Amino acid sequence: MKKGTWGRAIRRMDRQANKESLKDLKKLDGIRRRGFKRGISAAFLILLLGGAAAFYFVFDVGSWQRLDLQKIVNVPQTGAIYDRNGEFVSKIQSNL
Repeated sequence: MKKGTWGRAIRRMDRQANKESLKDLKKLDGIRRRGFKRGISAAFLILLLGGAAAFYFVFDVGSWQRLDLQKIVNVPQTGAIYDRNGEFVSKIQSNL
């Protein structure tokens, strides 16, 4: 072999090993980032579900009733109309 052949071969092997090490580090870094994003997403989901559960129990959603528009419309009501001076003008009554 010529002089310096071993030195070049060793340097080439060293560069190749450095490239492989760098690739391995980048893979590990990607795993950490993905894990961080997953953790943030999981925490957000837990907070969202916890908030929904708290809303359900605080506002007692289970005991709510469905709205019946007929009950709302057919309520006997009266109203009075006044002019801008505060004097009575007319009375409004339902037909019930």
